[in-house]
Amino acid sequence: MLPPAAESAAADFAAAETTDRTQSSALAENGADHLQAPPSALPQGAPEPQGHLAAEEPYGAGSAGAGADGSGPAEYTVKGDAGSMVYYEEGHPDYDGTRADVWFESAAHAEAAGFRAPRRRRL
Repeated sequence: MLPPAAESAAADFAAAETTDRTQSSALAENGADHLQAPPSALPQGAPEPQGHLAAEEPYGAGSAGAGADGSGPAEYTVKGDAGSMVYYEEGHPDYDGTRADVWFESAAHAEAAGFRAPRRRRL
């Protein structure tokens, strides 16, 4: 015989399992089988979905994803390093040596996305 708390937990689990099966059946009956599979479930070689806002503005308004070579749109001049969440403006000593993961229209856009300016170097 199980203690009362264990019996209650077992009953809750059984009820939840029944509810999950009922909801799955209801979705199938109502035509929810047309839902799209997640991109990771797409067949190999299938083209990646295009035009999604997250791809165009990965860090919100004023951001753009970097091209395969690290380049960005001409009007976006602030480079973002997503690994360190640091942005670099033109004129910074590390600007040319930094490969951008994301580009921003301005430092304000980068900061709004959670990026920070590089720390000052001590001389």
